[in-house]
Amino acid sequence: MGFRLHGHKRVAGEDPGDVVKTLELIDEIKDYKALIVPLNFVSVEGSHLLEEKSFTAEDMLPEHWQVIGECLEHNAQVSKEIKDSIRMEGPIKGRLLDWLMDYFIKNGEKYARGMKEGIPSKNYDEISGNTFSGCLER
Repeated sequence: MGFRLHGHKRVAGEDPGDVVKTLELIDEIKDYKALIVPLNFVSVEGSHLLEEKSFTAEDMLPEHWQVIGECLEHNAQVSKEIKDSIRMEGPIKGRLLDWLMDYFIKNGEKYARGMKEGIPSKNYDEISGNTFSGCLER
């Protein structure tokens, strides 16, 4: 069938319906308080699959972008819950951790919006409206 949860390598016979099955599986496991990290196949030197082509953004179907968007949105929600349970020693460390997590959560949610609609991602700085290094300079 070509369906793989652990990677979205398009194998012979894989079609958008196969990727939709991944989306359905993500929906089924969304109640688990764990990060969901979709991985694309990457050919690694020294492996038996070295000759296989790595799966890149150019190979992605709109449904693949939806998978990433759904995972980003889920991970942002889980990260909010994790953030609320973490307490750092010292006020400066705690505020810095809160700020960093808020930054990544907020921008991750923005980044996920278009991808959930099957639209390929753009330059992260264009979507977030600012850069991480720029925020540190403030």
